[in-house]
Amino acid sequence: INFAFGMNIGIEFKEFMFAQSQAYPEMIELIRDIKSRYSLRTVVVSNEGRELMIQRIKRFHMKEFIDFFVCSGFVGLRKPDEEIYQIALDMAQVEPKEVIYIDDRPMLAEIGTKLGMQAIHHTAVGQTQIILKNLLSDISTGRTDHYVRTTSDTIRQ
Repeated sequence: INFAFGMNIGIEFKEFMFAQSQAYPEMIELIRDIKSRYSLRTVVVSNEGRELMIQRIKRFHMKEFIDFFVCSGFVGLRKPDEEIYQIALDMAQVEPKEVIYIDDRPMLAEIGTKLGMQAIHHTAVGQTQIILKNLLSDISTGRTDHYVRTTSDTIRQ
């Protein structure tokens, strides 16, 4: 009985957690736009668990605008551990200076800056859009920069 009861609580909790995820359409559109306009590669660096991340990737069709995902549930590391950022950099085959890193948590944006990335502390889509336009304005034809971001900016939790 306890096992079955525990299973029901686990299923209910998982369904509750899945239901908490809501799309952030304005941010998704911004990411889609800059990815297309500037031929950027996009990467998610996230502290999500495996099941929740897989559910979000499918539910919000994230593979359409994200190239790959470096998530705690996949790699066994969590932000602000610098090693999770290094995995993303290694997988993208880029140097930190080639990255624009967006995070809604000031401390994590600071980690990006510390690692040599151009970091944006995301507080509002309009503000992030202006900063991105300024950072990306020097891209010339044929030059591709890279862009690393976090799930929390695309999905409301």
